[in-house]
Amino acid sequence: MAITKINADAMDLTDAYAFTGTVTGAGGLLQVSSVTKTDTTSLAGMTWTDISGLTLTLTSSAANTKFLITLYCYISLNYGNYSGGVRIMRDSTAISIGDQAGSNRQRATVWNWSEDSNARQRQAYCMTHLDAPSLNASTSVTYKLQWMGGYSNQTIYLNRGHNDTDNNYSGRGTSSLTVMEVAV
Repeated sequence: MAITKINADAMDLTDAYAFTGTVTGAGGLLQVSSVTKTDTTSLAGMTWTDISGLTLTLTSSAANTKFLITLYCYISLNYGNYSGGVRIMRDSTAISIGDQAGSNRQRATVWNWSEDSNARQRQAYCMTHLDAPSLNASTSVTYKLQWMGGYSNQTIYLNRGHNDTDNNYSGRGTSSLTVMEVAV
């Protein structure tokens, strides 16, 4: 390939090019890890609990990189006036949660409350968060999702509806967690 085909202003793409090496610099993706949960589960009660199968452990590629976290959870609440939420954990610390207000409000990444006593709430909880944990190179970090219901007599469901009946209007979904390490 003649070097004249590449200059500061343009690249002649009429020929095929083979690029080798590593692209570096701010904004480059250093690694991507993702997990998808397809089975169903449920949770009763008001205690933050790990969602089994939605945990990722990465080892930082360089010092002070950032991690772009994307979550998607298919959550269902049972009938009426119930609530529930999901939060992101970095190791044992909740991140990307709402500010404290009062003493009883839950601090979550995403939270839903159903005010209709006749409704079956099925929600897609979606969130993206850029985390900057100030890690050294080659440091292990674990991201996971936790969930809880807002009432002690309540059950919340993952990847299915409240009654999970076998008919053409009831469906199941998936939930996922993706973490991308980004160079800064």
